[in-house]
Parts: sequence; C-alpha cells; structure tokens
Amino acid sequence: MKSNIKFYVICVVLLALPGLALAQKDEDEKQSRNSKNNEPVNLPRGMSLVADIGLLNYDSNVYRTNDAAYVDLFQDPAGTITVTPVVQSGFYFPLEAMVNYRHMLKKGVFATTGLNMDGSLYTGPKLKDATEYTLDYHLGLMYKTNRRAAIAELFFVNDKNIYYDRDSGDVKQSSGGADISEKYVYSAYGVDMSYDYKRRKYDYFTSLLYENRDYKDTTFVSQMDHNILEMAVGGGYKLAKPLKVSVGYEYAANKYSDRHARQLNGKLFTSQPLLVYLYHTIDSRIRYRAGDNWIFSVKHKYQQRNDAGYQDYNDYVANEVSGNIVYRINKFRVKTSAGFHSRDYANALAFDKPEGGAKTYSYYKAAFKTSYKLKKWLSISGQLKYKDVVTNDLRYDYERYQISTGLKIKL
Repeated sequence: MKSNIKFYVICVVLLALPGLALAQKDEDEKQSRNSKNNEPVNLPRGMSLVADIGLLNYDSNVYRTNDAAYVDLFQDPAGTITVTPVVQSGFYFPLEAMVNYRHMLKKGVFATTGLNMDGSLYTGPKLKDATEYTLDYHLGLMYKTNRRAAIAELFFVNDKNIYYDRDSGDVKQSSGGADISEKYVYSAYGVDMSYDYKRRKYDYFTSLLYENRDYKDTTFVSQMDHNILEMAVGGGYKLAKPLKVSVGYEYAANKYSDRHARQLNGKLFTSQPLLVYLYHTIDSRIRYRAGDNWIFSVKHKYQQRNDAGYQDYNDYVANEVSGNIVYRINKFRVKTSAGFHSRDYANALAFDKPEGGAKTYSYYKAAFKTSYKLKKWLSISGQLKYKDVVTNDLRYDYERYQISTGLKIKL
C-alpha cells in the first residue's frame, strides 16, 4: 500500500512540474550538463523523487543590473550616450525536482530513466521575462557494485532563457527593432558517460559528454547553435581518516556553427572564422572532518579558455578560491560558504571597444544555508546568497542578494 501511495504522489508531481520548472542561470558560469549529477548512483531501485519547493523567496536584483549610471561605449565609443539603469527587485518561486526510475535487469545492471527540472518563476508583469526553465529527460544503463559505478545515458534538453536588456528588464531587440528575445532558447540532445571507482583510502572517476544544442532561429543576429565535447578525470585520496584531498581535470570544446570570432580590436564580421572555445579546468580540494559534527573544506579552481578559431580575443585565465563549513547535529544542518573569482583577459576590451581599455572581471560570493529534517522524507530550509560582480565593462557590473525558504521532499 505504501509503495502505491509513493507511486501516485510522484506521478502527480511529475505531471504538475513541467509548467513550473524554471531555471535561473548565472552567465558567469559555463553551463555544463556533466556537473548536474543527473543520475546519482546512490538512488534506490524503483521510482524516486527529490524535490525542492520554494515558499517565500526574494531577489534584490532580478535582471543583474548596474546600480549606477554609466557611459555606454558599446553604443557610442565617443562617450555621448549615458545609460541610467533601473534595478528591479521582487519575489519568485524556485523549484527543483528530479524524478528517476531504476529497474534491475540482472544483478548489478539497471535500466534508468528520469526527468530533471530546475527553475525560478518570477511574479509580476515587470519581472516575468526573468523566468526561465530547463527540462532534462534522460534514459540509459547503469552498472553498479560496492566499488564501481558506470553510467551511459542519452539525454534530451529543453531550455528557455529570455534575452533581456539588463538596464531596463525589457526584451532585447535588434538595431532594426526586431524581437530577438528568444536568441538563447534551445533544445539539445547528447550522450553522457561516466565511471567511478571507490576504495577505503582512494577513489577516481572519468567521464565523457557530447551535446548538440539547437537554438531558436532569430533574424538579424547570428545563431547560437553549437556542440559541446567534455572529457574529465579525477580522484581523491585520504591522507588520514578525517583528511581527504581531491583533484580533477576537465577538457571542453564548444564549437559554434554560426557565431563568429572577434578581431583583436573588438570588431565582429561574418567574414571572420567561426568561434571555437577550448577550456582546460583543474579543480583541487582539501576536506577535513572534525568529529561527527563539523566538515571544513577549501577549493581552488583554475580555468584557461582559448579562442581556437581566430585571434584569441576572448582568452582568459581564471582563478577561484572558495571555502565552506558544514555543521550537523541530529536533524539540524548549517552550511556557510564564501569565494572569490578573478579573470585575467589577455586581449578582450571593455564594451568590446578600444576606448574601453583592457577588460577586467572578478566577483565575490557568499552563502548561508540551514535546514531541519521534519520527517525522514521532508525537510525545511532557508538560504541567503550574495554576489558582487566587479568589471570595467559596466553593462555587466552588479550586486545581488537572494533570500529563499522552502521544503525538500525525498521519496
């Protein structure tokens, strides 16, 4: 009887969420399906649901808007155009859900399928264009033992991300007045494979992903269609019972079919080669567990991006240092984290104009999250997130904080 109730509850959630599963992405982070953990290896057999349902949530800067007037050198390098942005704040409903079904074909071999949804629904007519969504359906095979886990799956993604003017929140238009707000809306398909091996003292993994993204056709601007190839390897080792070090490397290539590379002076012409971005990323982390209640960790991320298609205009080297502290006692959990990210652009220009000078970019971030387990399958949580982006390309300079409360369901 209990299993039937669980099945019906999951089916209702699965049918109800697609219209509300809305994602809020951060343009500062390279989106990677490989990092979403679409098929966790520790899920039970049968059907399962993990959902985060927002209750009361506030965003201080919905459109990531600069809070001060600035001279827009992109529109006029002579500096005759001053923009006065309008910061807009309001309430939203975040919602994340992951529904999976796992069927054992034989001992250690499973057929898997599932639907992932991630999102934020903004309320009010002035904020509706900040609403975005991602739906990710996947199916595949898994091999799992006590030490090994191998997953191979096909996936299909639908993503809606409105292209809006950060200064006003209005949808973007071309210079001729055409609506190009759906420039970043896409559907995708691909294959995702990974292998994990764990022992008492050490563990390692490797993964491979290929994704093809087909963006909405818009006139007057280049299409964003591209394919992504990612390969990663990494592992961890326990130096002592409470102390573990981990390191990982990822290679990624994003190849565009219609988007062109810029010249070193920032100019963009269709006669220039197509854009190809190559990423080399190294992650390293130290984690220390102090007794049963405390976990401390420090992480460093190094990333190098190269424009392999042309003159290396948008090349950069990025470094990010972050740390977090987790405290758990009984049903109560608290996590606090902070980090600093900086990019060193070799050639890029602020506003993509020589008059803007060499481009600079960095940000600070911090978060505090607490949760309390009400039942085995239900928790309540609250979170505060803060981010401050500092750049001399003032179109993208902003400060923001978000406050959220919600429920987490695990069935």
